[in-house]
Amino acid sequence: MIKRQIKLPKNRSLSYTQSETQMFFWQTNTGAEVDLLLVKNKIIKAAIEIKKSKIIAGAHLSGLRSFRAENKRVPCYIVCNCDQPYTLEEVEIINWQNYLQTILNKYA
Repeated sequence: MIKRQIKLPKNRSLSYTQSETQMFFWQTNTGAEVDLLLVKNKIIKAAIEIKKSKIIAGAHLSGLRSFRAENKRVPCYIVCNCDQPYTLEEVEIINWQNYLQTILNKYA
């Protein structure tokens, strides 16, 4: 449910701004996955995982680690219920209430 609540406003914002940015889901044949890829002009601009947790640990990064093995330069984010933004293994951890401003301003 939380993933849907986060994806729908993002999709509406992209439509409203008439952005060329598209959203995709990413998954490997071994089951690793990333909830959202933001793609503009056929270039992946950001990879986003959506988590319900307040505290993000290394285990939460498994999908992004797999993605980053093939896409080292793409910025990665986890959107969650954290109190303050921080970085873990080069992944920006941001609060779900601020993610639209943070991500839309950078990639729309």
